Amino acid sequence: MRADALAQPYLCTNATGVLVQAKKKCRTGHFWVLALIGELYTAEQAAQATAAGDAGILLAERHARVAPIVEAIRTWVAGQRALPQSTLGKALAYTTELWPGLVAFLDHAAIPLDNNATERALRGIALGRNYADLPIMQSRAVMRSPTTTSAAANVA
Repeated sequence: MRADALAQPYLCTNATGVLVQAKKKCRTGHFWVLALIGELYTAEQAAQATAAGDAGILLAERHARVAPIVEAIRTWVAGQRALPQSTLGKALAYTTELWPGLVAFLDHAAIPLDNNATERALRGIALGRNYADLPIMQSRAVMRSPTTTSAAANVA
């Protein structure tokens, strides 16, 4: 396993977002892959429930339940043809480029399927940063980071 795949697990959320944007701009019926991504989340939830915190069981469940869906998604992505600068072409290129990070969770129980919790926690920091130029917001932007970090770490 490459270290950068663990350092930056691109995970399903980002690729799904790119595919959803492509679907909004394209009028084709070939986006059943989004239903597969829904199945992926359902299978992961079932694997998590069965594993009940045991990493070895989780990995076995992921390989049994989740890996076939991931393979179907990979096959779909590889089989698509689109102009490179089209929305679909960009979505396919993005997904292909990040594939090692997208599937890293299959071999490492500690890696979640998506990074939604992390992105939600960082959203407040990012929003505060946007207003950092305003004098009234400078102190709030600085204080938001430690507050969010300690909340995520369950520090009182």
